[in-house]
Amino acid sequence: SKGPLLRPSQDHFQVTSKRDMATFRETAIQSLNMTESIPSSSCRRPSQFPRITIVSRLGTRRIKSVQVLADKIQEMYNLTYKVPVAYFEDVSFRHQVAAMTSTDIL
Repeated sequence: SKGPLLRPSQDHFQVTSKRDMATFRETAIQSLNMTESIPSSSCRRPSQFPRITIVSRLGTRRIKSVQVLADKIQEMYNLTYKVPVAYFEDVSFRHQVAAMTSTDIL
């Protein structure tokens, strides 16, 4: 069948809907044999704050004063956790996917 989401055997996906994104997420998790329980979004539970992660870079496209930004977000939204800052340059794709499965806002 023809649709916006390409088969996993092809070299890319085109995501045009929430359903496509869910399919892409499941395909990535399955292809990496990540069978452990993936946490659901805390955004669906109004009593909990969303899980926020900042992704910065080590080179020229890095966020200046990234820790100040993370601290300000924590303060402004009265978060009960420190906002993590991730650097993915030297991290495996599997680790990147694992980090994103526990993030609501990137």
